[in-house]
Amino acid sequence: GKRYVWTAVTGKDFETFCRQVNFQARICKSWGIEVALHNHLGSLVETQAQLLAFLEACPDCKLVLDTGHLGAAEGGDPLYILEHYFDRIVTVHVKDWMSTNPGAKEWYEQGYFCELGGGNTPIPNREVIQELVRRGFDGWLCVEHDTHLRDPLIDLSVSREFIRSAGV
Repeated sequence: GKRYVWTAVTGKDFETFCRQVNFQARICKSWGIEVALHNHLGSLVETQAQLLAFLEACPDCKLVLDTGHLGAAEGGDPLYILEHYFDRIVTVHVKDWMSTNPGAKEWYEQGYFCELGGGNTPIPNREVIQELVRRGFDGWLCVEHDTHLRDPLIDLSVSREFIRSAGV
C-alpha cells in the first residue's frame, strides 16, 4: 500500500547521480509516487557524510534507511539519521555487521551481515527500533539476513527475539 519506488539512475559521479535522482523524483511526484534511496556499501551513498550530502542535494527524495550498511560504513550513525530525517524515511532495514577483515579493498571482503545482536560493530538497532515505535512509524521494518553461517531459521528466530526485546 506504500507508493514509492527505489532510485533507478545511472550516474557514476555524485553530482550526476543527484541530478538524475532529482529528475526521477520530480517525474514520479507528478504521478503521486515518491522516490527513495537505499543507502548501501559500495555505492555513491554509503558513509554518513555521503548520506547527509545526498539528503541535502536531493530534498524530494525519501530514504530506505539501512542500519547495517550505514553502521558498517566508517561507523555511520543510523540513529542520528532517524532523529534528523524521520519525515523522509519510508522503510527501515535492520541488520548487524561482523567485521572480519576491515583492511580489505572491497566492502564485501571486510565482513558480513548477520543476525541482529550478532555483530561486532556498534550499530544501535535496538534504539532505532524503539525510536521508530516512539514516533509511530507506519512503514516496513525489514530484517535482512544477507549471510548465514547456520540454518537461516535460527538466525531469523534470533533476530525476531531481538526485535521483541526492543519492545515490538
